[in-house]
Amino acid sequence: MKKSLSPCGQFKFGEKDYWKCVMMKYTATPFHLVGTCKLGPKSDPQAVVNEKLKVYRVDHLRVVDSSIMPKIIKGNTNAPTIMIAEKTGDMFKKEWLSGVI
Repeated sequence: MKKSLSPCGQFKFGEKDYWKCVMMKYTATPFHLVGTCKLGPKSDPQAVVNEKLKVYRVDHLRVVDSSIMPKIIKGNTNAPTIMIAEKTGDMFKKEWLSGVI
């Protein structure tokens, strides 16, 4: 006999109500989502941030994470996300030292 997933234990395993419950309770994804704040030129209607990661039409806001990647990469997003953060840190230092921020 198969065991049910605990939050859906009130339903018989395998029946329609059981799977409806599973779909409602277990909605996490194993994927590394990217692209929700696409980096791109101002002429791109889907772009949210510019090359300095500044959000278009919002002053004093930057996005510094994997959401700026226009397309998902084939591997894990951890290393590119660290690279984005490191590059942004370098930009901040350069701007701070030049008196821009």
